[in-house]
Amino acid sequence: MLFDENQALKARTRLRVLHVDDDPSILRLVAKRLGDKGFEVVSVEDPREVLPLVTNDGIRVVILDVDLPYIDGVSLLKNIKASDAGVQVVLCTGMVSLTTITSAIAAGAEGCVFKPLTDITPLVTAVNHAFAKIDRWWDVLSEWTEIKTRNRSEGRIAEAFDSTTGLPFVPSNRTISDQMTPSQSTR
Repeated sequence: MLFDENQALKARTRLRVLHVDDDPSILRLVAKRLGDKGFEVVSVEDPREVLPLVTNDGIRVVILDVDLPYIDGVSLLKNIKASDAGVQVVLCTGMVSLTTITSAIAAGAEGCVFKPLTDITPLVTAVNHAFAKIDRWWDVLSEWTEIKTRNRSEGRIAEAFDSTTGLPFVPSNRTISDQMTPSQSTR
């Protein structure tokens, strides 16, 4: 996906969160509590609805239960990240185990919060961190766009893509010998 300034602006102005849990009472509790903190919460009981929402509705932060019907939360986390690595996922689970935590970290979870949610603060903190991470990446993409535009206007860019990541990079005007000090270049 190419960087889109309009999408960046929407992502920053709408604190929209997808919450996936098969327990309707947890969905209502989180929607109410996060709604009180200024978040727009889309609640879903069926994990099969997640990927279309992430793909088509611009969801950037997902709160995900681990113990779900049809697919476990860690597998769904992997599917979300495979679909769009920029989506931040916070696990919210009653399955407190080292295996759950290490699997979540390995799959790319932004955070993990444990039920019962007697205090909403850890979840709010995790969701805020997820949005802050997204904002940092939008800043990087915005800066990259500015550099690319400036270099193009100065006739200095031959856009290329890194073969490993597929991400664009901006080549430097300087050669390695230009970057060496006089003492290094004579060795």
